[in-house]
Amino acid sequence: ETMETVNVGGTRKVLRLAQELRVPRVVFTSSVSVFGDTNGELVDETYEVNGPCLTEHARTKWLAHYKVVEPMIKKGAPIIIVMPGAVYGPGGRGLVTDMMRIFYRRYPVVAGTDTILTFAHVEDIAEGHILAAEKGRLGETYILSGPAVSLADMLDFWTYLPGIRAPQIRLPAGLVRAFPSLMTLLGLATGLRAAFSREAAQVAGKTFIARSDKARNELGWQTRPLQGGMLKTLNWIAATEEDRHELVRRREKQLGGLALLAAGALTVGWLLSRRRRTD
Repeated sequence: ETMETVNVGGTRKVLRLAQELRVPRVVFTSSVSVFGDTNGELVDETYEVNGPCLTEHARTKWLAHYKVVEPMIKKGAPIIIVMPGAVYGPGGRGLVTDMMRIFYRRYPVVAGTDTILTFAHVEDIAEGHILAAEKGRLGETYILSGPAVSLADMLDFWTYLPGIRAPQIRLPAGLVRAFPSLMTLLGLATGLRAAFSREAAQVAGKTFIARSDKARNELGWQTRPLQGGMLKTLNWIAATEEDRHELVRRREKQLGGLALLAAGALTVGWLLSRRRRTD
């Protein structure tokens, strides 16, 4: 319901207001996920699928893209669409960040590693938005995606950066999709709800890949090498994980102190009540 309100209703309201204010150029952020599973095909902006959408995020972004934005473009609204793939980088949230945390925490098991995504650094995606606003042709769509890599290959790639061993047990996509409720429980237990969730189970083993030739040729958009971007992101993951451990340690000390105070108060209360009974 929240995704419907924000992605569909929110998009419609913002674009209508832009029309009222006669904003000359609007950049709308769609997503490669609206293409659904491309079945291993590296698609371009002309590709379109009418369903089914695998997740609520994809469904609501599809509605915004094809049922809100494109009809407005056909009526002359000055909108440019950009479609990012999988975004990574310091400060990130979502599937890629959660997978990096699973890797950093040295969890022995990881799921859905046969999923294939296109990876681009968050700062490059931001630059793509700016280039679209400055150079994009009104009414056109530009995919912003980096290289297509499976999560299994990405895990192996990460091992060469900080020297951490990748998880050895990799659950196949079919098994993951068969037990979505188990994935939800794992998400609650670990706090990594993007990697362990019903929606993550539904996309396991799928391919969400598209080519960014148009953005590179028309906008001059570029992506940084994966090695430098991923290393910087893993360093950020390491720092935040250390902060997390320190917070847990402080909370444990606080709980320990409260427990001692409670035990002391109970002991004093018991001694006073015993003395009164004796008197």
